[in-house]
Amino acid sequence: MSNTTSSNIPNLHGDLAQFVNEEQSDLDFFVCMTHVQVHRRSRALQRLRKTVSDDSNAVRLTSQSLTLVLLPIALHSVYEATASEDSLAVEGVATVGTLCQLLSWSKYNNLLWTTLTQFHRHPESE
Repeated sequence: MSNTTSSNIPNLHGDLAQFVNEEQSDLDFFVCMTHVQVHRRSRALQRLRKTVSDDSNAVRLTSQSLTLVLLPIALHSVYEATASEDSLAVEGVATVGTLCQLLSWSKYNNLLWTTLTQFHRHPESE
């Protein structure tokens, strides 16, 4: 993604600045995730997943960035996707799986139990 410094981006976790691209907004994760077109959001999740899982890239993310920013964004795409947005839900699930690999056991266990208790609130997503 981008090498934008976090000093250019106020109120953002410093490690998340690598997902911001001020020169090409279609490569900016946060811009794409707020885009109205489903395929842009799906591609943003796919790029995030590939960037995080790329061993040569050595992406460093804090557990706070994972649990407070990236995982809620990915989970939202799973919970809120409609039947016509199934590609977004699939990318969301794959991204959650990839991000969970970076969590400590206690954070993963907490996320798992939280997610399991949310199923009754989203029966259409089961």
